[in-house]
Amino acid sequence: MWDAIGDVDEIGLWGWLHEVQSEGPSMVTGSILHGVVVPPLPYRLRLHIAFVSCVRPSRVDAMVSGDLVGDAHLRLKREGSDTEVTATWTLEMMQPAMRFAARVMPGVMRWGHDRVVDATADALGKHLRDATHDRLS
Repeated sequence: MWDAIGDVDEIGLWGWLHEVQSEGPSMVTGSILHGVVVPPLPYRLRLHIAFVSCVRPSRVDAMVSGDLVGDAHLRLKREGSDTEVTATWTLEMMQPAMRFAARVMPGVMRWGHDRVVDATADALGKHLRDATHDRLS
């Protein structure tokens, strides 16, 4: 699981993250990931994710800057042959137009957010299934 979520070359295939660049090795304390989030709504968000603490294979803490600012946390817990993944974040939109849209159309903004989260989970699941199939073949 750790290798799959840290594979920068594959992250861009998840559909919502574009222009992915990494400063330093992926999923390592001190490295930085740059990208552009393109949700199914007419806006783009430029992000910089600084990995504050990465403890393989169980924990990632990061600071997000750019069009969103705040912190993000990822916890991975092995359960037999499965891994339970918990992602939490507290982010503030910095673009004035986005802040306005969130106030007047919160349902639409949540829908766009939820589509990005769902697409990520679906793409990661497919990536993991394909990797497992390839390893077993």
